Amino acid sequence: MKNKELFDACTKQCVWCSEQWPILATAGGQMLHVGPYTKDEKLFSISCKAVTIREAFEYAGYRGGKEIEWKAPTPKKLSSHRAPSPDNRKFWRNITVCSLQVSEWPDWKRSMGSSKSTPEELKRMRDELRCYDALDYWARKECTENLQYRPSLDKGKITKPTCNWGFGCVTCWERHETYENKLQENYCD
Repeated sequence: MKNKELFDACTKQCVWCSEQWPILATAGGQMLHVGPYTKDEKLFSISCKAVTIREAFEYAGYRGGKEIEWKAPTPKKLSSHRAPSPDNRKFWRNITVCSLQVSEWPDWKRSMGSSKSTPEELKRMRDELRCYDALDYWARKECTENLQYRPSLDKGKITKPTCNWGFGCVTCWERHETYENKLQENYCD
């Protein structure tokens, strides 16, 4: 088969292929779609539905079609989104991934009364995953405030990091969560 035919076959079998989410081949031989900006399988990964085609023809990319070059949205474009800590984003990401997986179950496997997700709902979930991935991308950048953030209480709430264009960096969020955990321990004692 030619690359064009392989590209068409994969994009018809797998929605992640049709949107050209990056693919990683793992040491265990799996083909996983990962977040387009971080490309971190630990944050988000889902099996490729066209894996049989990909393995049979050793077709791991998107040759033969117009390839999408993923570029993270600018912080300004993401500024309308809340920037919860990376742990919270991981929690919501897992919920979205579970929803995507359950939506693909056959009707008999679903609980009574549940209905199949619409293509629009599934698209919204994929867009949400892409947004979380972009937030993680910017949080992984070097701290724009030279790690000046020190968590404190302000009107009963813990201040949040404002570095990295308001998204916070991983180190500052770790400080926030450590402080939050200490407050909870002291409250429980």
